[in-house]
Amino acid sequence: ANATTAAWTMAAGADGVRTVYARFTDNAGNVSSVVSDTITLDTIAPAAPVISTPTNNTLTNATARPTISGTAEAGASVNVKDGASSLGLVTATGGNWSLAPGGATLTAGVHSFTATASDAAGNTSTASTAVTYTIDTTAPVITLTGTSPLTVAHGSTYTDAGATATDAVDGNLTGSIAVVSNVNTAAVGTYTVTYNVSDAAGNTATQVTR
Repeated sequence: ANATTAAWTMAAGADGVRTVYARFTDNAGNVSSVVSDTITLDTIAPAAPVISTPTNNTLTNATARPTISGTAEAGASVNVKDGASSLGLVTATGGNWSLAPGGATLTAGVHSFTATASDAAGNTSTASTAVTYTIDTTAPVITLTGTSPLTVAHGSTYTDAGATATDAVDGNLTGSIAVVSNVNTAAVGTYTVTYNVSDAAGNTATQVTR
C-alpha cells in the first residue's frame, strides 16, 4: 500500500498527558495494528520571574553590566531585558537563574531590567517587576563663594566664605562638602583651604582650594 499523510486535530481538554492511538486502512480494506504516542498538553504560562539582584533603585558609577539574577519556574528559559533590548537567555536551574556580568557596557542614565520565562511548550510569562538601575558617571561641581585668594589681617578672625556643590543626579550637595582648613591668623603665612565632595554614585568632584 502507498503511504499518505493526513492531518488531524486533537480535541480540546484539560492540560496533562494524552495518549493518542491510530490505525490505518488501505484501499483494499487491510487494517494495520494500533500505534500510539504520548503527548503532553501544556497551555499554562509560567509565573512571572523575580529579579533579586541587582536591587531596585541601584545607583552606581560603573558602566559594566552587572550580574542579573533571580528565580523562575524550574527549567524555564529566562529572557533578561534592558528596556526593549534582550541582554541574554539563561535557564532557571532548580528555579534559580543568573545572567553573568559582561557583554556591552551600559550607557550612563536610567536602565530598566525585566525578565520573562518561557516553558518547554512555548508558553511565555508576563514580565517581571522592573528593576531600576541608574548609572551616574558625572562628578559634582564645586564653586567657591567669595574671594580667592584672600588676605586676612594678622590676629583677626578668619571666617570661611564656603563653597557650593551641585550634581546632575543628586542636585544640591553643598551640605556634603568636606572643608579642610589650617588657617591660623596668629601666625603670619600662606594657608590653603580645600573643598571636596562626592555624589551618591561615588563620583568625586575636582578639589577646589582657596
